[in-house]
Order: sequence, then structure tokens, then C-alpha cells
Amino acid sequence: MNKTLIAMAVAGVMAAPMAAQADATVYGKIHVSIDSGDTGGQDYSSGSPAAPGNEANKASGLYFQSNSGRVGVKGSEDLGGGLKAIWQFESNASFGSGSTSFGGRNSWLGLSGGWGQVRAGKHDTPFKDVGRWFDLFGDQVGDSRNIIQFIGGRVGQVTGADSWDDRPDNVVAYITPTFGGGFSIAAAYVIDDATKDNNALSVNAKWKSGNWLVGLGYETHDHADFVAGGLLVPASNSATGMRAGVQWSPGAWKLNAFYQDTSDNAGISGLDFGAMGVGAAYTMGKNVLKAQYYMTDVSISGVSDADANTVAVGWDYNFSKRTTAYIAYAATSNDAGAYNCVDAGGHGSEICGQAGIAYNITTDTLTGQVNPGDDPSVISVGMIHKF
Repeated sequence: MNKTLIAMAVAGVMAAPMAAQADATVYGKIHVSIDSGDTGGQDYSSGSPAAPGNEANKASGLYFQSNSGRVGVKGSEDLGGGLKAIWQFESNASFGSGSTSFGGRNSWLGLSGGWGQVRAGKHDTPFKDVGRWFDLFGDQVGDSRNIIQFIGGRVGQVTGADSWDDRPDNVVAYITPTFGGGFSIAAAYVIDDATKDNNALSVNAKWKSGNWLVGLGYETHDHADFVAGGLLVPASNSATGMRAGVQWSPGAWKLNAFYQDTSDNAGISGLDFGAMGVGAAYTMGKNVLKAQYYMTDVSISGVSDADANTVAVGWDYNFSKRTTAYIAYAATSNDAGAYNCVDAGGHGSEICGQAGIAYNITTDTLTGQVNPGDDPSVISVGMIHKF
């Protein structure tokens, strides 16, 4: 009897701190793939660019990729009166390649109640979320961010070009509860700390009901003044962006349409960038067949050919709700003044590397970068597990 009472007491002591922390949840995602592709460039092996069409030695390779791996912990504390403290701390996690950064993903502290949530910290913008809702190849090759994130290419054609899929620091966000039969609104303000992020305002509205999902987004970026030719030049224009998407899911089908328009990028009047895309997926048991197409409409003074398009096709096999295997193929076609990627935007981006870096005549090599006018393509075999 005494032994039984002692065992129960010990178990109670051990259970107490565990119960106090029962609201904390550890979660994560492992996503790895093997990719084979090339930059779609010309033959540079002679020490200078060869005639167009000679692609015998264009940069190509077989790569192991770790794609947006993450490990996080999140939780809440009941403060009484319907109020809760809420928090999340999420880190990038490399599984075989890439980099790991402690707290490098959405990490914030906030409050929640019947009126919604307030969060403060590092956070995806509501504008970014709209793009994610309508992408059938998120974190895979052919991710729509290869087309919609920057002007004219992965790192942009213009110094200081805006990113339209950002996860900035110094964010204060408010998210409403769902109301009015499926509506919700999110708004975020980015506070300029004079070292990294310009002031920005980002808002989205979402309606989800039955087989329909509709999303709208608006974002504006303030730009700091800059020095050119020894003179201070005021950046008088704020960059603005608008996104809209719709999804219809009748039966086994999922059909997406997306539109984006941004203006005065980098604070430069008339530097405009539009994009649009469509996608379709069909589910047969554990199998999902899918395809999507995205294209740009870029206006840059002095650059007549800065548009691009990306096509992606794939097959997902869902072993369970948490584990998926897939095969995907994606190709990007760039005009002479564009250098968009095909395996960036949440994917490992070994094929594209950092776009826009020229062929190295000294070493007589290409290192996997996409240059203006190149047409990169990739086939990818991968697996995703969520925990």
C-alpha cells in the first residue's frame, strides 16, 4: 500500500509541470527532393558567348534539395475573461542542404480573444498569404513566386526593387475572427528600424464558403531617400501592389485563377509589374494530378523584353494526411531582358542559384546562375512529411 501511494505521489509531481505546459505544441515540416535540370543558357565553353542555340555545355546538374524545412513550437496561456496569450517560435531547418536559422521564420507574441488576434514579431505579410492560397506548387519547382515575387527576375532588374512575398521583422498584425458567413481580414504594419525594413502596410480579405475561396490583397511600401551622384534624391513614390485570386473546388477538381498588379517599384514612377496565373488539380483517391501557368507583364524604361512565363505539371501521392511523395516538372521562358528562376521561392534553388550573375570568363565556367534570356527547366522527385 505504501509503495502504491509513493508511486502515485511521484507520478503526480512529474505530471504537474507537464500539465502546465500542455498548451505548447512542437511541429515541423521536412521536405527533400532530388532535382535534375539546367539553366537553359547558351554554350559558354569557348571563353565567350557562343552562337545562340548551341547549348552543348549549358550549366546543368543533379542536386539534392532541402526545401523550406522548419521546426517550431507554439502555444497559449489562458489569461481569464476570454483572453489568451499566444506565441510561436519557428526556425528554418536544413535537412541535408541549405541553411538553418534560429527563429528565422514566423516568430511572434500576441493576444487573442473573441475580437480576433494581435501579433507582434517576425511575420509573413497578409499580401504574401494571398499568393500562397492559390499556388498549387508551393515550395516545389514551379512555385509561383518564381514569377510574382520580384520585378524581372529572382533578384530584380532594379536596385532596391520591392519584394512582394516578404516575411519582414518588426511587424504588428491584427487578424479578425471569421464573420458574416466566411469572411476574415488581416492587416499588418511593418515598422522601419532604419537598418532593414522600410515602413509598409499590408492587408488582405478572405471569403471561404462551400466550394469557393476568394482572396484580395493590398500592400504599400515607403522608400527611403537615396544618394546618387553625391546628391540626396528623395524617393517620393511609394510602391503599391494589389492581388486577387479565386478558387473553385467542385468535386474532385480544384481550379485557381490569380492576378497581381504593382506600381512604382523601388519608388520609381512608372516602374510597374503585373502577373497572372491559372491552375488546375484533380484528385483520384490518394493521387493528385496538377498543372499551372503563370506569366508576367513588366514595364521598365529602356527594357523592351522583360516578360517571362512558368509552366509546371506534377503528380502528388498522399500516403497519409502528413506524408506526400511527388514528381514535378517546371520550365521558365524568359525574354531577353528577364532572368526569372524555376526552382526558387521556397525550393532549394540550386539550379537557378542567384540569378543575374554573368559567366566567369576567367575560370571559363558557369555556376548554375540564370542570366537574362535563359530558359531554365527542372524535373524534381520529392517527399514531404509534416509533424
